[in-house]
Amino acid sequence: MQIMGHDFLDVVHAMDISEGGAKIKIPHLFKGCDIQAPVDLIVKLPAAPAFRARGIIRHIDGGVEQACFGVEFGKLAPADKERLHSYVQERIALGSIV
Repeated sequence: MQIMGHDFLDVVHAMDISEGGAKIKIPHLFKGCDIQAPVDLIVKLPAAPAFRARGIIRHIDGGVEQACFGVEFGKLAPADKERLHSYVQERIALGSIV
């Protein structure tokens, strides 16, 4: 996943993904960034084309050194929403934590 905010651009691995958002870890911990501001995302799922989305960093879990961030997806295009839904369902069926 690529995440682009006002003063940052990062390529990150989503540790947990759902139809509503994703959990990510970013080394710089968004220092100096307004985490409630909208961000642009490029989401790449395995065996599917990448898609663009808008989102907002909604919360922080963990301490300062091990912080993870929750990104809430905004409105997704119907085809992208379906790709995400299919991926999540496939991972659940395999018994994987998405």
